[in-house]
Amino acid sequence: KGLEIYDGDFNKQWVEEDLYVYSRGDNTLIVLTNTGGSFNRTITPYVDILKAGEYCNVLDIDEDEMFADCFTADGGIADIFIDIEEGAGKFYVATDDIPIVTTKFYEPTKVPTEEKGADGIDRVYGIYAVFMAILMTFLWN
Repeated sequence: KGLEIYDGDFNKQWVEEDLYVYSRGDNTLIVLTNTGGSFNRTITPYVDILKAGEYCNVLDIDEDEMFADCFTADGGIADIFIDIEEGAGKFYVATDDIPIVTTKFYEPTKVPTEEKGADGIDRVYGIYAVFMAILMTFLWN
């Protein structure tokens, strides 16, 4: 809510058969795909709509809790390399605005018992599905 992307202008940035990229406001770039596969693409969105600065995918943090997937917008048109892994979307936010965004979850002091039939992958896809459902509600409002 602090990013106020729900209130920003919707700007279609790039459209292909299996890739859709749009921005909301001047501080967010969202990349979606309709496949479950992995692929990469170099796109040239209209980044002059975005404010200049570094943008990082808040859903991709390495083991040192640093953003692993970033690009720089300089206020002009520039190529951006997009690497989609197993159909996972990207949620790029201007790093100037990231202190209000977190992907660090509460870590319990007690290790939970493993549920039968559910593994870490199922939970990750479940979290991703919930996130995408919430994000899409902002698009259609």
